[in-house]
Amino acid sequence: MQNWLLRLALTFAVLVPLACGGSQKEKDYYEVLGVAQDASESDIKRAYKKLALKWHPDKNPDQKETAQREFIAVQQAYEVLGDADKRRRYDNQKAFFSEESGEEWEGADRGGFEPPGEPVSSLSRLSEILSMNEPYVIHVYSDQRHYFGQWMNEVAQEVKLAHLNVFTAEEDVLQRLGVRRYPMFVVTSGGGGWQTYFPHGFDFFRLGESVLQVVLDTVQYTDRVTPLHSEAALDDFLRLVAVGSSKPRVVVVVDDVRRRLLQVYTAACRLQTHHFAQVGSWAADRFKVRRLVSWVIVDPATRQGFHPQPQLLSGAASFRQQIMDARFMPELHRRSFEELCHGSWSGSCAWVALFLVTPDMLGKEEKARRALRNFREACRNVKEHASHSLECFWGRHDGSPDSPFRGLDPQLLPSQKAPGKGVSVIAYAGAAKQAILYPKEVLGRELAQRDLTKWLQQIQAISDPSHLGEDGGGSHTVLRGFISALPDPEEERTGPKGFIERAWEVCSEILRRLFEAVAEPRLLLFSLVFGWPLLQQLMGPSQSSNSAGNAPSAARGLADGDPVQVQGLADRTEFNNLRGRIVGRVPGPDGEATKYRVQIQFGGESKVLAVKERNLRKLQS
Repeated sequence: MQNWLLRLALTFAVLVPLACGGSQKEKDYYEVLGVAQDASESDIKRAYKKLALKWHPDKNPDQKETAQREFIAVQQAYEVLGDADKRRRYDNQKAFFSEESGEEWEGADRGGFEPPGEPVSSLSRLSEILSMNEPYVIHVYSDQRHYFGQWMNEVAQEVKLAHLNVFTAEEDVLQRLGVRRYPMFVVTSGGGGWQTYFPHGFDFFRLGESVLQVVLDTVQYTDRVTPLHSEAALDDFLRLVAVGSSKPRVVVVVDDVRRRLLQVYTAACRLQTHHFAQVGSWAADRFKVRRLVSWVIVDPATRQGFHPQPQLLSGAASFRQQIMDARFMPELHRRSFEELCHGSWSGSCAWVALFLVTPDMLGKEEKARRALRNFREACRNVKEHASHSLECFWGRHDGSPDSPFRGLDPQLLPSQKAPGKGVSVIAYAGAAKQAILYPKEVLGRELAQRDLTKWLQQIQAISDPSHLGEDGGGSHTVLRGFISALPDPEEERTGPKGFIERAWEVCSEILRRLFEAVAEPRLLLFSLVFGWPLLQQLMGPSQSSNSAGNAPSAARGLADGDPVQVQGLADRTEFNNLRGRIVGRVPGPDGEATKYRVQIQFGGESKVLAVKERNLRKLQS
């Protein structure tokens, strides 16, 4: 027993120094230059020149390695002590290494190791990192005390990594983070907050895993990855609701729904073009999962997955790339049109095939989803074999005046008033401002895919839409008109509305009809005077507070100089969570919301953005 304990003690005596760098404590910079701590600038400069000349490698051909090591040490010492600001910080370093602080770690000699990540030295860059939607690991170090090592490659594969040198960074950076000791880690949550981490004990044997675990403990996991605990919740997540998001759904199947996976969280942060959810092993039979952890990606419009079977979860970079490679037919809106057509009705988008459906049919009726699948396969066949490209989209149209398709003949488009015929297929030529209507039904027809393929081939063969005659070329029904300004993507809803939301909509509709039915002007005036303040109070936003003490409120009644926070931008996500001030307004065209001019700091520069009111949160002064 005693021999076993002795061997264990010897093992720790050997391994612990190796884990902590294996190097003896380096000399103090004053000792390196051989000067006292109260030495003047001239004394330090004189000592540096003397030692630099003494240890220059060219002057010591017989001991080049020793001379080079001493020469570098002299250079590092003078770089700090020769600068008044760096010297002052160095003189205060004992506050960073107080006995009460805990672990002191010398770090390993970098030895030419090039660490992944970026340097952080300015307050503006730090503010950008803290405001990002994804977590960051900031390695706080000095030349003599650091955590540099190969484990950084492991961390950088999962999260973004940055390095902050306490002797070269702006002092405002250290004050912002409250740095009182180093080396250490600052782990951001991706929502403006952060926490510090000091490794100790066995952490050094698996430093990469320890840092990643701290990241998982810091982030708000369920804000990005929705936990689903039942079949009903899963169905709601996969369903396409009438006014909800059409982004693809990524479902991760794990053994325990409470489990946290960093690959999934970072993918959800970076790929804001998708919605992420996590289910327990109870969903394995539904998705035919044989091994955990697996994931599937589903198109909510067709309720079909991209891959024939679930995929095993891999590393963060590979996982994100697999998701991006899974492409579904998109809904037609401003972002998808810009991505596929570069914002122009020309080139590959001279003809655009559109599957138009009333908003609720894809979420409620399987026959509508089956028709969309037929349309998608027909488009795929034509694009694979045709000489000219053809882009295909699907769109929601309810016949209302707000629909972007209102400029086309409403008698030939789907409408909620005709639920049995709630789907139309058209081929639209934006340059010619006309569309050709598919003449047959697509719901419930066995030959729909074959007939759609033939029809799309005929359309694609018409190289110049302006050559169509007034009668539509004899065999086509032409819709004269245009598609108006494309809408923004629908709200981020991934499930049906709750009871309170539905009740509010019913009350609002009743009030609207009452106002429309009022024929007496005096009664209408009475209703406006007493009813409008009540509606404002009911619709007003609730006040909430955050951890920083600023209480965001809805961006109502904004005025010049008001502090605001930008949020919810779908196209320019790099500006989300940045704070600024209102400097003016940009009146929108008829039917569009007014935009506010917001001055922010981004990348060390002052920028002015035009942001809609719904994407602004007013902050307390």
